[in-house]
Amino acid sequence: MKRRQPRCSRLMLPVAPVLAALTMLTGTAEAGPSCSEGTICFWAGPDFSGEKTVILDPQPGCVSLSPAAASVVNATGGSVQLFSGSDCSGEMGTLGPGESAPSISAGSYAVA
Repeated sequence: MKRRQPRCSRLMLPVAPVLAALTMLTGTAEAGPSCSEGTICFWAGPDFSGEKTVILDPQPGCVSLSPAAASVVNATGGSVQLFSGSDCSGEMGTLGPGESAPSISAGSYAVA
């Protein structure tokens, strides 16, 4: 005698991967740190916590951060170089447009 699968399980099999994909997309759509377009945002604590400093109109050149920033979001259209020293010494790396760093120790930055 031939066994038949219930209709529900045959219908659910193709739907399961779609539901899994939608769940993953929903998980990545969570709100991140808030930083307005055209600005650079620094936080005193890691993971975008603590006091927030917003640079409204970033200009080229070296800018000292006091206290040092522990996280940053670059919401500008350009690159932002991060430095460990307060005088743009000890380059740590560069954040491109829209990039962020949740755990750093930046003493200064420069906009290219």
